[in-house]
Amino acid sequence: MFDSLWEDIKYQYRHGGMIVRLIIFNIAAYVFINLTALLFTLFSGFTGPKGIETVLRFFSLEPGLWHQLTHPWVFFTSMFVHVGFWHLLFNMLMLYWFGRIVENLLGHRHILPIYLISGLAGGLFYLISAGFIPSLYGSFAYGASAAVMGFVLAAATLTPDSRLHLLLIGPVKLKYIAFALLLLDLFSIGWMANTGGHLAHLGGAAFGYLYISQLRQGNDWSKTVNHILDSILNLLKRVPFGESQKKKSPLRKVHHAQRAKYKNDPQTDTDDEDLFQERLDAILDKIKEHGYDKLSPEEKQFLFNASKKK
Repeated sequence: MFDSLWEDIKYQYRHGGMIVRLIIFNIAAYVFINLTALLFTLFSGFTGPKGIETVLRFFSLEPGLWHQLTHPWVFFTSMFVHVGFWHLLFNMLMLYWFGRIVENLLGHRHILPIYLISGLAGGLFYLISAGFIPSLYGSFAYGASAAVMGFVLAAATLTPDSRLHLLLIGPVKLKYIAFALLLLDLFSIGWMANTGGHLAHLGGAAFGYLYISQLRQGNDWSKTVNHILDSILNLLKRVPFGESQKKKSPLRKVHHAQRAKYKNDPQTDTDDEDLFQERLDAILDKIKEHGYDKLSPEEKQFLFNASKKK
């Protein structure tokens, strides 16, 4: 059962798009956070501070410059932290509904930039507001809500008259859903109910709106974010191996030679199932992102041959 579950997760991660990947990452973070909190509680003999409080402080934003200086990672980890199941479920449903709208209209390369910078904007809004609201001291800010609100406003700005079917209500235009959610955040601030969280929501929502507004003016903020992320990933790929990367074994050379031949020759025999599947997955991903018309003649021929493979 667990092997099948793991295979399903890997398949969804590879083929589900960036929104699905973010959901999987949030769920994994939820499991890790709660298991870690359980271990802290068990090892303390149920006598020390709650394990979840220790874990939250390590991964969440907290008013005060010293915490951010000694825990710089919290600017990013805080937007993936969830403690309660319903908090996680509601955020992931909202992320899926509104994120898929944005992903379908703009493409996958805009998804991670909107998520990350909406989350950062919400966190910064929370920290700045803490300087004017004393009751926020001693609180923590965590969760994907600010990032999700970025997608809500991005979707509503892109296609305000599109409708989303809501349970017990029916089809409602995105602009009305976004307006209602913003109004609830403002009312909650007036009720002093999770004031820091709702202030963060407003910061994330503001960035979602600004992102689409700037994109319409020709300013694509995703290019800068994706360039930074690509640079970090390339650096991480080089660091663990060091000089050993320069020395490739004969087996590795043969593998790459086979891969190159297989990539350029659609008539190549498909005895190597791993290479065949890898090539097929790459073509299917390309169709999903750019459409069938963007395939090269070789790729179309390969897809035709693959359709006849038993």
